[in-house]
Amino acid sequence: MPLPSPPCQPATAESLDEQQALKLGFAINDAARLRRQVFDDALRPVGFTTAQASVLRHLSQRDGLSQSALAQQLELGKVAVGECVERLSSAGLVEKRGSAADRRIWAVFLTPAGRHAVVTLRGVALGLNARILAGLEPADVRAGLRILGLIKANLQALTRN
Repeated sequence: MPLPSPPCQPATAESLDEQQALKLGFAINDAARLRRQVFDDALRPVGFTTAQASVLRHLSQRDGLSQSALAQQLELGKVAVGECVERLSSAGLVEKRGSAADRRIWAVFLTPAGRHAVVTLRGVALGLNARILAGLEPADVRAGLRILGLIKANLQALTRN
């Protein structure tokens, strides 16, 4: 049985603001989905997934992270990161080293081939970002980062509650 249609009401200033807020949420979701698709499509020919590129990028900024710390920074599950690290290790792009202090902890390091891959991946990312952000001024990008940072902080606060 279909639900009854709500009565049609004229738009008010408040309902227009609410509609715009809802549209923003959908726009963020759509943009993120499309960005992932574009990056996946661009990385496939050079032999990488978005997840692998993310692991390599994080390690290029802070080499020697434990798999747990890497999973936390990437906001992914430990198992997913562990599988990705295994594939990168098999490809000779990272190596795992045991901790002298705690045998349960494995630190992940880039190999020379991994560092070379980061350079390649950075080139792909810079080229795509230039196309994705075409028409935006640097001030627009900074404003977007500020706004998305606030939204992310609000979402993180909601997940803790």
